[in-house]
Amino acid sequence: MLPGKLVILAVCLLPTLQLLKVNSGMYLNVNQINNGSGITGYISWESWFSEDLMQEIDDAIGRDKSTYRVAHLGISPAPALMHGFYTVDGYSNNYPLEYKHRFREVIAPEIEKNEEVRVYFD
Repeated sequence: MLPGKLVILAVCLLPTLQLLKVNSGMYLNVNQINNGSGITGYISWESWFSEDLMQEIDDAIGRDKSTYRVAHLGISPAPALMHGFYTVDGYSNNYPLEYKHRFREVIAPEIEKNEEVRVYFD
């Protein structure tokens, strides 16, 4: 292969390699296809929605899910929602400021435990 062609090939491949580096989701997909195995440090689909854990939590609470609401501090509410729990929170950046202030009162004791979380929320 001629040196000029190698340079052109490198220039064409470099953006693709950079994309793989910065896009961890794409990296995981490519790794899964090529290696057929997960990567340490990333949670699996089964672990994310952990049916056994959600059933254990449901049993520990021991009440009809429609009679209470759950909140998530620092974790996604998606697994709880998938298992039928009613939530008072969610991932949304479009809500009234009054809701933020009222929600702040509810979670104040938990926020005060960590200065970084308090500064981020306030």
